[in-house]
Amino acid sequence: MALSVAIAVVAATVALWLVVNVKGARAIGASALVMGVAVNGMHFTGISSMSAHEHPEPGDPAGATASNLLVPIILAVILVVIALIYAVLAAPNDEDRAGAAYIDARMADRMNAPDPEPPPSPHGLAARRTNFPTSTRRS
Repeated sequence: MALSVAIAVVAATVALWLVVNVKGARAIGASALVMGVAVNGMHFTGISSMSAHEHPEPGDPAGATASNLLVPIILAVILVVIALIYAVLAAPNDEDRAGAAYIDARMADRMNAPDPEPPPSPHGLAARRTNFPTSTRRS
């Protein structure tokens, strides 16, 4: 078990060093091959250190059933797929970018335009008159 951990630490260190220092397609391919062999070696070292013993009487296993584990996993996968589909569909396309550029250009023109004069009052002089007759009906 300790050997597997040592291989994992060395492999992680080599991976970080290769990410920072390796340039070129052949070197990247060779470093990927080295990492694949290191990860494979770590797993097989850990597996070989495990021991399993057969019990003569099989008993009922305690714990969660398969459906208790599968339902949350399936729901999580469905939600992630829906989120990814939404992200792809919500991404702006060329038409959206052109519309945004048009609106930005219009807003820039509006910012550079002089301020318009305020519109005249819709009430004019009629709003100043205060002696309206109370009733137009004759008795």
